[in-house]
Amino acid sequence: MAEGTNTLVRDALAAMPAPVVLHLFTDRRTAGASAEARRLLAELVPLADRLALEEHDAAADPAAAARFGIARTPAVAVVGDRDRGVRVYGAPGGYEFLTLVDTILLVSAGDSGLSAASRARLAGLTAPVDVKVFVTATCASCPRMVSLAHRAAIESDLVTASSIVATEFPDLVKEYKVTGVPKTVVGDRTEIYGVVEEEELIKTIVEC
Repeated sequence: MAEGTNTLVRDALAAMPAPVVLHLFTDRRTAGASAEARRLLAELVPLADRLALEEHDAAADPAAAARFGIARTPAVAVVGDRDRGVRVYGAPGGYEFLTLVDTILLVSAGDSGLSAASRARLAGLTAPVDVKVFVTATCASCPRMVSLAHRAAIESDLVTASSIVATEFPDLVKEYKVTGVPKTVVGDRTEIYGVVEEEELIKTIVEC
């Protein structure tokens, strides 16, 4: 990490109001990507006193993987006072590194920052909804959709939200017919292409 970026990240994380643990799940079958994820988090964690890293071997510790609902590696569960269903799949490089920093701050605060209208709509959810946002490290518009999805998960216990680095999971790219990013899949049924406003994503989640 460049020194300038290092300083910016350290200054941003200094505002963390509460501790956050990054639960990193790795596997020898994804050794390259897992090593890159480990390297990035190892650079990040020392920049904040309230940030910690716990690594789990997904194959050797299936109970931990099951507890966090992790089926693929590398994966990061971002956990604050409790697990709010925020996940990052793939090594969070490029633009996704700064997205992770933003997510850490949100989880630390335990506050989604969503509008009152969005909070009210999410409060009406009665069934779980999973949100997947496919991204790449070079996609400048992807962080906006990842942030909105993670905010929805922080706001509602019925929402889980994952960012997925498309280049590292070709099987998921094929399964969900990802031809460009960001692509957001809500409830494994509804697809959103590109960037939308908060109101539209929350509406899609609630109506899924």
